[in-house]
Amino acid sequence: MYQKLADLMPDDSDIYLRLAQIYRELHQLDKAEENLVKARQYAPGSLEVMYNEAMLYEAQGRFEDAIRVLSDAVTGLKSQSTVLPSRRRSMAILYQQLGQLYRDTQNFQAAIYTYEELGHLGDEEDRRARLLIMDTYRAAKDLTRALQTGKEAAAKYPSDPAIRTSHALLLGENGQTDEAVKILRVQLRKNEADRETYLNIAQVYERGRRYKEAEEAALTAEMLPGQPREKEMVWFLLGAIYERQKFYDRAEEEFKKALAVDPRNAPVLNYYGYMLGDLGIRLDEAEELVHRALKEDPYNGAYLDSLGWIYFKENKLGDAEATLRKAVARESHDATIRSHLGDVYAKTGRSDLAAAEWEKSLTEWRRSLPADVENDKVAEIEKKLSQVKHRVAQKSSPQAAKPQ
Repeated sequence: MYQKLADLMPDDSDIYLRLAQIYRELHQLDKAEENLVKARQYAPGSLEVMYNEAMLYEAQGRFEDAIRVLSDAVTGLKSQSTVLPSRRRSMAILYQQLGQLYRDTQNFQAAIYTYEELGHLGDEEDRRARLLIMDTYRAAKDLTRALQTGKEAAAKYPSDPAIRTSHALLLGENGQTDEAVKILRVQLRKNEADRETYLNIAQVYERGRRYKEAEEAALTAEMLPGQPREKEMVWFLLGAIYERQKFYDRAEEEFKKALAVDPRNAPVLNYYGYMLGDLGIRLDEAEELVHRALKEDPYNGAYLDSLGWIYFKENKLGDAEATLRKAVARESHDATIRSHLGDVYAKTGRSDLAAAEWEKSLTEWRRSLPADVENDKVAEIEKKLSQVKHRVAQKSSPQAAKPQ
C-alpha cells in the first residue's frame, strides 16, 4: 500500500519513512536505507528521519554512524530557541537512545553523561535517568556506584515502584538476597500485576543460588491468570533455574513453552541453543536455534559467543575463531567469551594466544559481580593456564634443551 502511495505522492517523505521502517522489520536493510535516503531528501533535518536513520545504522552494526547521527540531532534540537513540550519529549527520546548506543559500545562513561543530561529535562526524565544510570553502572560491573545511585534514587523517590525494584535487584546482585526480597514483597498487591514482582523475586533468589525458592516464586507467577504471551518470561526464567541445577530436560520443556508462544524470542533461542551446544548434544539443532536468535539481533555479543562455542564443539575451528573474535569485539570484558576464544587458540596449537585470552578471562572473572562468579569455571581456566605455563617452562629450560 505504501508503494502505491509513493507512486501517487512521490515527494511525501513520510511514505518513504514508513517503507524504511517496514523493510527494517523485515531485515531488508539495503531497501530500508534506500527509502531513508529518499525520506531525508524530501525532509532534510527531520528528527524522525534522523532517529530512524540511527536505528538503521544500529541494525547494520554501524554503531559509530548511529551515534554521530543522534549526536547531530541532539545538537540541532538544543540550538532551537523555542522551548516546547514536544522539544522536551524529543530530547528525552534522543538522549535515551544515544545513551543505549554508548552502552552497547561499552563507552559507559559517555552513556552515564548522556543519561545525566536526560535527567536535567524534568522530574519524569530524572526518574528514568536514575534507573538507566543504575543499570549502566551494573553493566560496567561497578556495583558500588550502582548501589549508591539506587540508594539516592530511592531516597528521592521513595514510593516509585520501578526505582524500588531496580534497587532491590541490585541488592540481590550484591548477595543481599533477603533484604532484596523483603523490599519486593512489599509491592505485592494480590492481583495479576503481581506476576512481575514474583518474577523479580525469583530472579533475586536465582542470582543468590537459592534455586528452590526461585522456582517457587516463578511457579507462583505462572499460576496467576493471564494470556500465554504474558507467561513467556516465567518459562524463560524457570528454564534458566532448571539449567543452573543441571535439570536439562526440565529446562528444555520450559524453553519450548516460551518458543511455542513466540518462535522469535531471541533470548530463549540463544539460551536453549547454548545449553545444547555446551552439553555437546544435537549440535545441528543448537546451531539453528542460535542462528535464529542472531537473525533478530545480529550483533549481540552473547549470541555470537554461543554460535562460536557451538562451532568449536562441531570442530569447525575456523568458523569458531572468526565468530568468537566478533563476539570479543562486541563484549571485550566478558570472561566466558575470552575463555572460549582461548580454547580455540589452544586447540589450534597457539598456546601463547590461548594463555593470553585465559589471563584476560581470569581478570574479568575477578571484576565480575558476586552473583556472576562461577568458581568451577575459574578453577578450570586456572588449571589450563597452569598447564600451558608448565609446558612452556619445560621447553625453555636448559635441561630440556640438552640432547638425550
